[in-house]
Amino acid sequence: MSYTGSVFNYVEEMANMNHTPTPYEATIEADTDPVTIISSDGEVIAHCGSKQVPTNQINAAFIIRACNNHQNLLERLAHAVWVMRSCAQAAQEGSAQYDKLHAAADDAETALKLARGE
Repeated sequence: MSYTGSVFNYVEEMANMNHTPTPYEATIEADTDPVTIISSDGEVIAHCGSKQVPTNQINAAFIIRACNNHQNLLERLAHAVWVMRSCAQAAQEGSAQYDKLHAAADDAETALKLARGE
């Protein structure tokens, strides 16, 4: 990943992922219906099982929270990597601060790649 130019270069890569646009929300039509995750335009994303099972509602909420915040988290993490790399450039090469900043940025880049499915 290059840090010259825009911090958010990876956003173009994310645009190539074809998933139903967020935000998502949960809906339950009746007591016997499953907890359903839908998009803002009403497209069904997933069924999370019966409303009667409390963990199904919790699971749906977790999935929705993760999906709806995914892009924002990626952008903020990419910015944090850029800041760490920039700060490392200002630190003396070979210093503990330099090494720690690069190690933290490497870890954050690994997390970004995992989140993007790379």
